[in-house]
Amino acid sequence: MSDIYDRSSGRVHSVKRYKAASSFNIMQKNPDKSLYYFDSSAGILFLILQAKHVRKGHSYCSKHGCERVKILSHVISWESSDCLRKGHPVKHSGEPVHLITLTGRVAAPCRHCGAPQVAITSDPHTVYIKIEIQSQSPGDVQNGRKFSFIKVNDEVFLAEKAGLLFVMVDACSGDILSRQYFDTAHTLQVADSIANYIQETIRERSIALVSSRGDLGWALNYVSSAFLRLGAAKPINFFKEACPDQDPDLHLWNPGHNKEHRVNIGHNRKLLLSSSATVHSIRIVDGGKLVISDGNEETIILRTRSILIEDGGELHIGSEDCPFQNDVTIILYGRSDEETEELHSYFGLKYIGVSRGGTLELHGAHKLSWTFLNSTLHPGGMSEGGYYFERSWGHRGIIVHVINQIGEVVHSDRFDTYKSKAESKRLAEYLDRVKEGMIISVAVNDEGSTVLDDFAKNVLSKLGSKYFRHLGFR
Repeated sequence: MSDIYDRSSGRVHSVKRYKAASSFNIMQKNPDKSLYYFDSSAGILFLILQAKHVRKGHSYCSKHGCERVKILSHVISWESSDCLRKGHPVKHSGEPVHLITLTGRVAAPCRHCGAPQVAITSDPHTVYIKIEIQSQSPGDVQNGRKFSFIKVNDEVFLAEKAGLLFVMVDACSGDILSRQYFDTAHTLQVADSIANYIQETIRERSIALVSSRGDLGWALNYVSSAFLRLGAAKPINFFKEACPDQDPDLHLWNPGHNKEHRVNIGHNRKLLLSSSATVHSIRIVDGGKLVISDGNEETIILRTRSILIEDGGELHIGSEDCPFQNDVTIILYGRSDEETEELHSYFGLKYIGVSRGGTLELHGAHKLSWTFLNSTLHPGGMSEGGYYFERSWGHRGIIVHVINQIGEVVHSDRFDTYKSKAESKRLAEYLDRVKEGMIISVAVNDEGSTVLDDFAKNVLSKLGSKYFRHLGFR
């Protein structure tokens, strides 16, 4: 698999899984399709690696992050293999795609090349100051990063609240002259203090180090020209990212309550929902955008059968830097057995679906996660792993637990009746083998009706199920 790792935020995005190519030539002809080829006779894995984004300056990574490839192998033999000694057969060799001529070695001394002067020398008598600065955006703060800092040699200055931290260093001696922290929670009052500090307190021949944390507010923009004295090329813009519902291009949209209203938001329409509404369905496409207002005292309740977001459509409830502070409720109404409604080929009948090219942003206020335990949690868990659940396609289908009279899980299994008809037969045979007196728990994860045949439904009905005969898609 491949992904992009953003070192500044610690996030991973653009995850792709490589697929196996049937031959070496097919992999070579499709360099953009994330294919790999494993030569089982030689025991060698082939990949075509090419960066998708341009490097940022002199960094090894782009502005999107560092592109990575992860390879996981399952070795079933204890025998080691010396790939370098064995080499690889010539059968996969071919003509090079591109020929690049390398410049020859210059015999004469180089003139008029390189930097006009030595920027950093190896003179042992020259001592350099080691400086490290880390600022944090509102998103970093919400994600749990505790402080920004300025580090001069081995001395660290921390800032744990939203604001600006100044550290002044003597440009000649390298000594720390002063440090000052400004809490920007009260922006209007502190703006003048920052301007006075820059104009009156900072000495000439000083190196000014500045770190920020959190939301600095709009009011600091009025004193941003003061930073010109510190060497800024232009007044600094203390930009506060606007909340999604503050976008001036949004048009107020209050459709009321009409269960027959099929809403289609497209052609770059941007709508702001500021009151409760009931509609039949919502489709957001072709540059359309729907934003839920965060300025209401009452909870906004949106009732609809489905929401489909695709091909450039966007739905926003808050943002990473501006979490939604109030309450909003989306209710998907209707019955799963209503034959009058059109069934989506992938999402089914009742859904919030994001298809190719769609964007869904849901960001609520940061809260502490919690749960209840209804019994003592012992180390090691139950023998069948009852303490853990993993969200993945690997757990799709019908999940069965066999429980004895004292509540212990004695056996469990999963049957992917979405993918394979053989799984439906295996489910029926499994249930027939359960001893009399046992309790059977049956649940569906994601989808389990596609290839569930009548034979398996009959077995489930004999055990007392009233619903499996009417099990619908998702």
